[in-house]
Amino acid sequence: MPSRTVSRNAIAAALRSGSNNGNDSVMGNVQPAIDPPPTGPDFGELFPLMSSWARCPKLAAGAPMANKLLICRMHATTSKVLAFDMFKNFGLEPSNAFFFYKNYPYAHFDDVIDAMKARGATVLPDNQMTPEMFEALADLADARDLEVNTIEDGAHALELVLSNPRLAARFTGGTEQTSRGTWIGERLMLEGKLPKPLIALSTSTIKSDFEGPRVAAAGLQAVQNLFPHQCVSDWHVGILGGGVIGKYTLAAFDSIGCKVRVFDDDPTARIKLSHFGADKVRRSALDAVRGANLIIGTAGRPTIDADVLSVTPKTVIVSSKSSEQIEINLTYIKRHAKRERPMLLHPDGFRNNAVIGTTYELHGNKLVHVLFDGMPLNFSRFGLLCEKTVDVVVGWLALCALEIARGAYRTQTGILTKAADEVFKMHQIAEDYERVWA
Repeated sequence: MPSRTVSRNAIAAALRSGSNNGNDSVMGNVQPAIDPPPTGPDFGELFPLMSSWARCPKLAAGAPMANKLLICRMHATTSKVLAFDMFKNFGLEPSNAFFFYKNYPYAHFDDVIDAMKARGATVLPDNQMTPEMFEALADLADARDLEVNTIEDGAHALELVLSNPRLAARFTGGTEQTSRGTWIGERLMLEGKLPKPLIALSTSTIKSDFEGPRVAAAGLQAVQNLFPHQCVSDWHVGILGGGVIGKYTLAAFDSIGCKVRVFDDDPTARIKLSHFGADKVRRSALDAVRGANLIIGTAGRPTIDADVLSVTPKTVIVSSKSSEQIEINLTYIKRHAKRERPMLLHPDGFRNNAVIGTTYELHGNKLVHVLFDGMPLNFSRFGLLCEKTVDVVVGWLALCALEIARGAYRTQTGILTKAADEVFKMHQIAEDYERVWA
C-alpha cells in the first residue's frame, strides 16, 4: 500500500479513536475525586509557573518550535495542558503536535483531553503508537518539511521515531523524564541509533532531591486513602527497588510506624540505604517481602513475580510506583488464578463504591489484591502529586524541549546527563519557584 494512503487512513482512524478515553478498564467506574477539581478551563491557577512561561515573550523569541513535528508521550494529567500552552508560545503549530497517553485511571481525564483537543492538538491512546502511525507522521513531516522532536516518559516514541528511516533523518533531539526511558536511550546509543541529543531529567540530582520525597508522600497518601478502614501504620511493607523512589518510599512508610523492608539487586544502591538500618535493607527480594501486607515495586522493571508471591501471606496487596505498568507479573497471576473479582474501596453494600483494582484467588486460597492492575499509584485519584511539584518538573521538561528546539545542544549526541541541570539554572527555575510558591 502506498505510504500516502497509509497516512490518510492511519491519521483519520487515529483521530476517530482519539475521541474515546481509552481507559475503559478503569475509567468506567465512578471514583471519588479526593483532590479538588480544576477551577478553570485553562488550569493556569493550578500551575502558575508554567502559566507564566507560556506567556513569556523572551521564551517565545524566534518561535523555535515553528518548524517542528512534536511527538509526545506524556501522562494525561492537568499539567499536560499547560505544557502544551508553553509549546504553542514557543511557536509550535498545534496541528504539528501529537500527544499519546497511557491507559491509566487519571484524575480529570476527560477535562484534560477536551482541553488539549480544543487547543488543536491530536491526542491519542497508547494503542495508536504503531509503525503505521509513525509512517503517517513521516509523511506529515515530509509534506511540511518539519524537524522532529520528542518529549516523553518511557522512550517509546523515541524508539519508533528512530526505527522509521524518514523520521530518524529529521530527528534533531528529544527530552526524557524517567529512568526507564533513559535506560532505553542508553541502549539505543550503544547500538549507534542515537546520533542526536537526548536530555535526560532522570540523571539530575536536583530532580531526584526535589521530586523524590514528594512522589513518595503521594504514594503513602494513596495507600492511606485506598484503605480507609484499616490501620496502615501496622502493616509490613516490602519495597522492591532502592533507587530514588524506593529510598523515599521507605522513609515515608517508616515515618508512620510501618515495618518496612527494601531490596535492590544493586549492592551500591543497598549500601546507600544502609543508614536506614540493617534490619530494613535486605539482600534478597524474598527477605524484603516475606510476611508483607503490601508490596510496592519501584524499580522501573519487573519485580513482583512468582518467587516473590510464593513467600507472602495468604492475603497480600501488590502495587507499583513506576511510571510504566511493568512491576507486576500479571500474566503469571492471571494464569494461576482460580477466580478474580473487582477490588472495591469499601465493603459490599456501600453506595458510590469505587473499583481500585482486581482481587485474584490463587491455588491454596491465596488472595492477591492488585491495586489499579499494576498502574502507578500516583496517577490514581487517591494520591496525586502536589501541584507545585508538578509545576516545576513538567515545566522544566518543557523548557528542556525548548532548548532542544533552539539547537542549544545540536552538536552533542546521545544521553546528555548534565543538560537538565544546566537548563534548570539557565532559566532560574529555583528563583521562579521561590517567587511563586514559597
